Amino acid sequence: MQLCNQVSITGIQKQPTPQDVINAIQAAVNNKSHKTMQLELAFGGSFTALDHNYMVSLLETAQPFVTGGIITGIRISLVPMQLIRLFCSA
Repeated sequence: MQLCNQVSITGIQKQPTPQDVINAIQAAVNNKSHKTMQLELAFGGSFTALDHNYMVSLLETAQPFVTGGIITGIRISLVPMQLIRLFCSA
């Protein structure tokens, strides 16, 4: 099931790596115009439809930035039917 084809929407062929996530966070921190601005990380597309190990690797990459107070929240897009796959065993 592919509800949100990111390749056709963005034209980008490659999925972001954990290092891409780190680079994006560091770029956002460096571009903050005011030190008290809050940063949120967003994983768009159909995040919950991604391979489980890949999804976890991106979240684990973000975790130190959350616990360190650099990122104040994480938003993810979800595919409701995929939540059943993630949280319910067949």
